[in-house]
Amino acid sequence: MLATVAGYQLYELTHSALWLGLAGFVQFIPRLLFIFLAGTLADTRSRQKIIACTQTAILVITSALAFTSKFNFITPPLCLFFVFCYGSAYSIQAPSTISILPTLVKPSKFSKVTALTTSVLQFVTITGPAVGGLLYVFGPETVYMLISISSGAVIFLVLSLKIRKTTIQAFSNRFESPLAGFRYIKSNPGILGALTLDMFAVLFGGATALLPVFATDVLHADSIAFGFLRAAPAVGALMTSAVLAKFPLKRHTGKKMFAAVVIFAIATISFALSRNILFSIALLTISGAADVVSVVIRSTYVQLTTPDEVRGRVSAVNMIFIGASNQLGEFESGMVATGFGMLPDVAIGAVPATVFGGICTLFVVGIWYYKFSDLRKLDRI
Repeated sequence: MLATVAGYQLYELTHSALWLGLAGFVQFIPRLLFIFLAGTLADTRSRQKIIACTQTAILVITSALAFTSKFNFITPPLCLFFVFCYGSAYSIQAPSTISILPTLVKPSKFSKVTALTTSVLQFVTITGPAVGGLLYVFGPETVYMLISISSGAVIFLVLSLKIRKTTIQAFSNRFESPLAGFRYIKSNPGILGALTLDMFAVLFGGATALLPVFATDVLHADSIAFGFLRAAPAVGALMTSAVLAKFPLKRHTGKKMFAAVVIFAIATISFALSRNILFSIALLTISGAADVVSVVIRSTYVQLTTPDEVRGRVSAVNMIFIGASNQLGEFESGMVATGFGMLPDVAIGAVPATVFGGICTLFVVGIWYYKFSDLRKLDRI
């Protein structure tokens, strides 16, 4: 809901693809600023308490967004400031959220559990944008208040969890430095290839940041239709992750990951060229289905091959890759769309920017397929 409403509100305030790109950029900056702090905290402090503290910060931030929106104090720079604060809280929380799961389940069950948790995540990703789009007619402050209430529920639930006690100690000699996450990834070509493939694919191929432009100026849809457009990738991801939870990938997982990214890129290019709202929703659904295959393979592979004592720091580095693909991808889309859209019609820039990104993704897949043989030959995870 936050991503949907903040983006739509920014576009209503500015009617500028540049501001949509900046919204992604200011969410990425905290990942660079807090990468060492977040990873170190996740490996040396209670991950449960870290999540509770960062959710408290998110509650305060979204309450402030609701207040300033309600009384018309909100401006584009102030909105970006709150988005930056949200990105900071999330950046500190993310390594703890990611690294806590492998300590709760058996390795033999982790692939299924990853697919199951992905299904849950995608379900709320579907309902979030749809509900956000529907409730936006009552004002963005209504949605922001619901997000605040959700954060309060998260705080209560995470503190109520009965988490298996783990040993929190000083860094071992092998993984003593905050830079250990970088070193571990660099020493494992398969992991490096998986993370960078996902990063560049979504960096170039993601169309999420420009959805307000497509909804308003290309497809001529209202906020409700925009909510369904925003939810469509999660619909595909939910259906696919549900299948993967029941029938996990067993063989040739590396090649299947490459194939999924190719499908993602083709669906993105087709979406940019579509002028039918239903066909556009279908294409976004396909892109989400393809993307989740990559997510499940990458998450399972990285988490199961990483020792617990360095998992927080590896997860922090992983968040940089994810942030580079998602938030910097939004920034890249906004910048390219602005460059293409020097003409008065902003939609003129959004379409070629998205097509260009999809083509770049296909080139990345080809290069990575031959460059990272460990990833290409990956069989079982």
